[in-house]
Order: sequence, then C-alpha cells, then structure tokens
Amino acid sequence: MTDKAIINAATSAQQGIQLTGVTVLRFDASDQYLERIDAKRAFLQSGFWRLEDARVFPIGSPPVDRASYDVKTNLTTAQVRESFATPDTVPFWQLWSYISLAENAGLAAAGYRLQF
Repeated sequence: MTDKAIINAATSAQQGIQLTGVTVLRFDASDQYLERIDAKRAFLQSGFWRLEDARVFPIGSPPVDRASYDVKTNLTTAQVRESFATPDTVPFWQLWSYISLAENAGLAAAGYRLQF
C-alpha cells in the first residue's frame, strides 16, 4: 500500500494537468495524516505532481518553503484529461470505463452514470 493524497485547486488548465492555488493533504498507507502542502502551481508529470512555490506543513515541524516539491501519483495525463470530458461527449461504449476511472480517482461519476 502506498501513501495517498487529496489535491484541491482553485483553477485548472489544459484539462486538469496544470493547477493553480493548490492544496495537497498527504496521508500514509494507514490513512494517518502526514502533511499539508500549499503551492501556487502544480503540473502533472510522469508519476508525480510537480508543485511549484510550495510551503510544506509537516506534523510536528515548522513550515518549510520549497521552490518545487514532488508528490507521487498513479494518475496519467490521459486519465486526468479524460476525467474532464463532459458526459455527453463520451461515446456510449466508453461510458463504463469513464465511470470506473472517475470513481477510482475519487472523482464524481454521477454525470457519466446518468448518461449511461
């Protein structure tokens, strides 16, 4: 089991692979809170999110400023871009995979289910 992260952003661009106003909450494999990271920007790379102008708030330590900070992810750019597709633009035969993808990534799938 690996660490987990919840990512929130004020805005996104390029179908979700570029984020601004980012807050990341990181948890270990046992769902214990590890740290919060606030960053001006985040860019999805191969296997990680690159956070820029980041401030890391680890438990029990003072905040640390970082020019960049990487957070591992199993999401691919294709998965993130697909999650931004509106339900009415997804072909019927692909809807079930979009539903599964959205749910596995913790995203809302209700629109895809309704379209299905």
